[in-house]
Amino acid sequence: MTIGPFKLEGDRYIWILTLIFMLVSLAVTFSSRPEDNMLFEVLKRFAICVAGLGLIYKIHQIDFRIFARISKLILLLAFVIQGVAYVSGGDATEAGTRSIRLIPGFSLMTSDLMKFAAVIWTAVIIARNREKINTVKDLLREMLFPALIAAVVLPSNFSSAAIIFTVVIGMLLISRVKLLLILKSMFFFALATVLLVFMFELVGFSRYETWKSRLYAAGYIPPSVADKLDIKKDERSMRDKKSQPELAVMAIATTNPVIGKGPGNSDVHNILPQLDSDFSFTLILEEYGLIFSTLLITLYLSFVYRLLYIAKKLPMGFSAYLLIGFALLISIQALINIIVSTGTGPVTGQPMPLISHGGSSLIFTCLELGICQSIIKEYKDKGLQIERGKYD
Repeated sequence: MTIGPFKLEGDRYIWILTLIFMLVSLAVTFSSRPEDNMLFEVLKRFAICVAGLGLIYKIHQIDFRIFARISKLILLLAFVIQGVAYVSGGDATEAGTRSIRLIPGFSLMTSDLMKFAAVIWTAVIIARNREKINTVKDLLREMLFPALIAAVVLPSNFSSAAIIFTVVIGMLLISRVKLLLILKSMFFFALATVLLVFMFELVGFSRYETWKSRLYAAGYIPPSVADKLDIKKDERSMRDKKSQPELAVMAIATTNPVIGKGPGNSDVHNILPQLDSDFSFTLILEEYGLIFSTLLITLYLSFVYRLLYIAKKLPMGFSAYLLIGFALLISIQALINIIVSTGTGPVTGQPMPLISHGGSSLIFTCLELGICQSIIKEYKDKGLQIERGKYD
């Protein structure tokens, strides 16, 4: 696919879907920002989207294997940056522990880098040592660093740690590591997680209170249990007010279910925090209705299916595992955002890939898609037919 002087190689459907999601992100930015600085925010988002597309274009022109060669450096960088965030950002309840400001107006969310590093490292390990994983000890040894990544992220961002854990398990399952080995290993990882949570709570370095209050506000913890968990009264008062999930449900319930309220006509864009990030899908449902929202979900499913379909046709090595890992990462983040936005789950702070506000999330998603397009380009150059099921 050629656009002017740019030759967009790889898979054209992924290019098209990426552009569609970015256009939706501009609409979300338009609807969620106050009128006095709406134009500036839309132009800023447009600039970030252009930068993201440029990143995909540049990355898809290089050999994806370079990321296998520098995987240790990526892993080290992720640990160092997260460590710097913890040291400079205060305790784990502070936003500073989850991001580092690189330049004025742009902060790097450390969890985005950690998720990226986890997928890269897991793909390298599975590709190199898949045949050596025959016992629980082997699996625990090979998955040590992905487990450490999740453990380091856990104090400040439980949902990101859970995503890392889920994506790694998914990659192991698809790579046909024995299910029994995975289940036995999960027991040890679950035990370690519980111990870590209690340890971080004892030293006062965790968001344990935040997790409890969010679960309570979402209705997952009854008042009788809240007493035993020592949820503070000011946190319980969230139940007497309109919590974020309740506001999201209210916005969805009062809209026209077919066509929505129309662009810029949201009733909660001034009162619901994080509307353009944590609750992006709420805004889409409220302003554009059920038909458009269902179409958007279908496009996400097509997007992920496309990556998995291509991965299935490639030799089971580093390239295929990368496609699988990034497909799982994108799909799980989108699913969590939809669950939170519809009030069916506690608030997590996970963005909707390519759509939610947040330059860090978009840039890392574009980096991942650039690697995917590089992989597809490589195999298409070797004569592998991808379009319209021509593999078969």
